[in-house]
Formats: sequence, C-alpha cells, structure tokens
Amino acid sequence: MPAVPREVTSIGRRCPPSALDRIAPALAAIADAPAAAPVWCHGDLHGDNVVLAGPRAVRHLVDFTDAAAGPRESDVAQTLVMSGAIASAQARTVTDAYPLALDHHQLTAWVVFHTLRCWAHSEPGDDRARWVGRLDELSRRTPHLFRVPRPERTYR
Repeated sequence: MPAVPREVTSIGRRCPPSALDRIAPALAAIADAPAAAPVWCHGDLHGDNVVLAGPRAVRHLVDFTDAAAGPRESDVAQTLVMSGAIASAQARTVTDAYPLALDHHQLTAWVVFHTLRCWAHSEPGDDRARWVGRLDELSRRTPHLFRVPRPERTYR
C-alpha cells in the first residue's frame, strides 16, 4: 500500500472521526494513488503570495515557508481551495496554466481534503459556515468522494 502523505495523517488530530469518515473515499483515492515523483510545492499559493511588479506585470511568488516536495495535485488543489476557485471558471485557468500533467481525479480528491482541512482550522461562526458550505457543494458535485452518513438504526 502506498504511503499516506503527512498532510493526511496530521489532519486526524484536528478532525472528529465523523468528518474523516465523511471524506473516506477522497482519502482512499489519495492513499491509493500510484507513486509519482514529487515536485516542489509552494504549499500556500494564493493571491497575497503573488506580487505583480513593473510595467509588464511580472509575477513573483513570495512566502515559501510551507514549501516542500509533494504531490503536484495537492499543491494545485490547495491553490484552488484558497483562491475560492474550486467551483468556477477560475479553476480551469489555474489548471491550464500548470505546466505539468495533472491527474484530475487526484486533484479533486485533494480539493476535498484541503477544504476539510480549512474547515478544521476555521473559527466558529461565519468562517466555519463558509467551509461547511464549500464541503456541501463539493459533496453535491463529487458524491463519489464522500461517504453518505447512514441513518442510525432504531431497535424496538
């Protein structure tokens, strides 16, 4: 069995078992992915970490504190989640700009994972509600990556 990436094992400390169970199919897709050569990942790519400079709007990436070798789909998914592009035409802009081939099933599984991770780190209130809404939307769009909770049995 392939090794489970450290991001997946560390989230277990922040999430209740029911949350992890809900995304079990996505976690299985990540864990069962064929081993691919890792790439250098930024780890926190979003609009605030892209600096436009000069008259030709040259782009520079900043803030490499989370940079590490890892799966390319994880880094691209993190960018989609943090930019709010997971359910828009912007997603295609991001994925089309990525220079390496992406496994879109893996990419979507990582989007589910990173969305749950953001939920786990969110504050109660509006912040948490935003991530719950995004998880619900993902479960409607990609039901194969979610486990539907079974209704509790009542015994007479």
